[in-house]
Amino acid sequence: MKDKFRHKNILHWDDERNIDNSLIVSLIHGMRFDTQEANNVHVMGFDTVVEAMSAVRKAIKCDCVACLKEGNKLNGQK
Repeated sequence: MKDKFRHKNILHWDDERNIDNSLIVSLIHGMRFDTQEANNVHVMGFDTVVEAMSAVRKAIKCDCVACLKEGNKLNGQK
């Protein structure tokens, strides 16, 4: 991920547009995309950087089992 696209909520950014795919954005544990299509969406594809960054900025806290479990690991809990 290039520095200009860094955001505190981005875990991984993979630009696969050169092979006719999308920008694939993974959010950090504890955050999810605010989408009506599905709950607990942590990874999403986008056609443009503008769309991706807009969605990242609108990300909301996630309390799904996976996020809670990973959050506990990071805090030294089991």
